[in-house]
Amino acid sequence: LRQYAQYQKMLQHQELLQTSELLSGHFTQERLQYGLYGLYPKCRNYMDVIVVLLGMTGHGIIVSMLNTHQGLLGDKLCEKIWPFIRDMFAPWLVPYSMQNLKENMASWIQQLADDRSILLPWIPADGNFAQKVINVFYECVTFIIHTLPASSSILSYIWQWYVTCYAHTSVKDHILTPIHKTFVNFPWHNFWPSVIDVEFMLRVVDQYLPESHSFLGHIFISV
Repeated sequence: LRQYAQYQKMLQHQELLQTSELLSGHFTQERLQYGLYGLYPKCRNYMDVIVVLLGMTGHGIIVSMLNTHQGLLGDKLCEKIWPFIRDMFAPWLVPYSMQNLKENMASWIQQLADDRSILLPWIPADGNFAQKVINVFYECVTFIIHTLPASSSILSYIWQWYVTCYAHTSVKDHILTPIHKTFVNFPWHNFWPSVIDVEFMLRVVDQYLPESHSFLGHIFISV
């Protein structure tokens, strides 16, 4: 994927950004319309192709951003890259809040999920498919770290995104376990927590979230 991103000539910068937005918009809509159990039941037969497409687009955007914004500081580049990566993977990986997204969901999902505070992104039976998407997300983020070694802001984005999306009592172990297992491999020893990052840490500590506490402990020791 890294080689492809560095040498591909087919897609220009704007086309890569539009591809990312198209993937994000399409699968977000699919999830809101049909995704009571996430996207995986509907897309199961196509997951290998979708994973490659997500990986190619993510890696392509990273290289294209570097080439388009030469001379821009690493932190500023991360600021531009992260929203595209985050939004492209969100429909596959992020629990959806019923409170925030209920109006956009299909009425049948609203009725069946009426007693839930969140809709989880996958069921235990689809864990293997979800792991493939988590792995390619991890590869995209490590590619950012590899290409922008002087910038640690991507780890701040990951941490804040993790707390916002996963540090909730309604998020089950079959979601948290693969996320933690993969996310502990990020180079947290390079993480320089900002005041906002510390506030997010306190948000985790203030709740009864044993799994998230263990993950935070790993980060804390690394830092």
